[in-house]
Amino acid sequence: MKKIILSFLLVIAFYNNSNAQVGIGTTSPQADLDIRTSNTTTPTATAGIAIPQVNNLPTLGNRAGQMVFWTTTKKYYCYDGSTWNDLSIQINTIGDVKYGFQTGDHNGWFLLNGRATNDVTLSTTQKTQAAALFTGGFLPDARDKFMKGMKASGETLTTTVGSNSTSITLIQANLPNLTLNGTTGNGTAHSHTATVTGSDGIHQHTGTTTNGEGSHDHTVKRDDILLSGVLGPDGYTIDSGSSTNISGGAHNHTFTTNTNQGAHSHIISVGSESSHTHSASVSTGGSSTPISVPTVPSSIIANTFIYLGN
Repeated sequence: MKKIILSFLLVIAFYNNSNAQVGIGTTSPQADLDIRTSNTTTPTATAGIAIPQVNNLPTLGNRAGQMVFWTTTKKYYCYDGSTWNDLSIQINTIGDVKYGFQTGDHNGWFLLNGRATNDVTLSTTQKTQAAALFTGGFLPDARDKFMKGMKASGETLTTTVGSNSTSITLIQANLPNLTLNGTTGNGTAHSHTATVTGSDGIHQHTGTTTNGEGSHDHTVKRDDILLSGVLGPDGYTIDSGSSTNISGGAHNHTFTTNTNQGAHSHIISVGSESSHTHSASVSTGGSSTPISVPTVPSSIIANTFIYLGN
């Protein structure tokens, strides 16, 4: 009770009837309620105003402007007539960047649209701040661009990298460096036929047979010889108008064709083989060089702003 009476007496003592102002700690109040601490140089723990503390915000306020301190969030709240509002203040720093749905400059935030750092839309102080951040003379143009973290080296802040190109050109070097191996299907027994064209014109063939056949005979008939007893091939005697079997051991034959046939082609047939397959190997010629494919994911459109101060 003594403390209440003392506080009441102090209020009455400093009450100024001439202008309806109340001073606590001062005889010259400068406002409707002017509260001052007695020791401004080394204030004690009792200095200041203790706003009423609550564990929960009141459902309603008595009047707009009513203020409380909510112990749960450790923040001050003010009632605006319908809602309790947090009184905490966000402090922005020069160079802060944000996304927003605002369409233009606002409250010290400037649209990153590539304008000059000395643009007329900036104040003298803002021009100085912009020039310090962007030495190239222009604010970055963030339109149609994503923000990207800077590499450990090789990149400079505020610069633009990459491209919005939507076309890609593939060259052989972009193909994988691998060899394709495969086996044809197992078919039935078959042969292969090839035709040699007569592009070389009139020509002859020479060759020597092998003695792989072993010992064998030759039958020779010389109808064009009129006299018998004429010495035939290999030292054998051939009778006119008759056929003679000439028996010999294993031996070779050397031959040369004549050119009477003129230009001609040859058909070569490989004998029928049993069921078999064929293997093929094809190289792509690539070197596995990686390519970059620009993609645009599903996006929400917003503007990008930088804070240059008010």
